[in-house]
Amino acid sequence: MDNTKKFTDKADKYVSSRPSYPTKLMDYLYNEVGFSDKSKIADIGAGTGIFTRQLLERNSDVRCLHHILLRRMMKSLMNM
Repeated sequence: MDNTKKFTDKADKYVSSRPSYPTKLMDYLYNEVGFSDKSKIADIGAGTGIFTRQLLERNSDVRCLHHILLRRMMKSLMNM
């Protein structure tokens, strides 16, 4: 089986059934850790973007890097 197509027809189901992160966690990050609407946050391995969306809802500046791009970058570096 071609692994690049393994989950192609399953993504919508996964996204619709995957819960968001608890509000308590997000409150902790913003009230205790120091995240704010002025934070610049890198979401490494963003996947479905659930965490990214929750950060954006709090007006943080978010940049995402998906695991497939990470894998390609690492493979490119290893073949130098």
